[in-house]
Amino acid sequence: MTSSEEAVWDALPLHPFDYLRKPYDERRVHALLDDLLAVLGRPEPELELRVARQIILVPFGRIEYALAQNHYVSVRTGEGEYRATATFAPIQQSLCADPRLLLCNRGVVVNMDKVLRFESDAIQMLNGMSFPVRQKDKGRLFAAFTQYQFRHMRREL
Repeated sequence: MTSSEEAVWDALPLHPFDYLRKPYDERRVHALLDDLLAVLGRPEPELELRVARQIILVPFGRIEYALAQNHYVSVRTGEGEYRATATFAPIQQSLCADPRLLLCNRGVVVNMDKVLRFESDAIQMLNGMSFPVRQKDKGRLFAAFTQYQFRHMRREL
């Protein structure tokens, strides 16, 4: 909160949630607090994996991608990889219920927040991995990716 419009530019590198100028409108402050509570009160969904006889909970936001590999599911995060004994279908169903996660090919789910670019035949991840895109669904997948990126950009503005 400030009385100076110039300070807006100093705050931007801190990624503010919003910006209030003095004198402030009390209704605006209440609306901002309601918005903050809605965002902060929303729990991060977690994927439950059985890894080496232990249950591991992986927050969806940390998942880069999930792959079906024979009778295993490999889930990659920024911290490492989890290899779970599981079938892919229930994991795919759970992950794809989240708007950040996209089934780009059979047995491959990617987190769109971790995608560098969507090429004509593949999705390039920030970590260097590349996954082929099912050509039959390329148009629909590209549209879903583009819409997600657009919505994500609007939230950040």
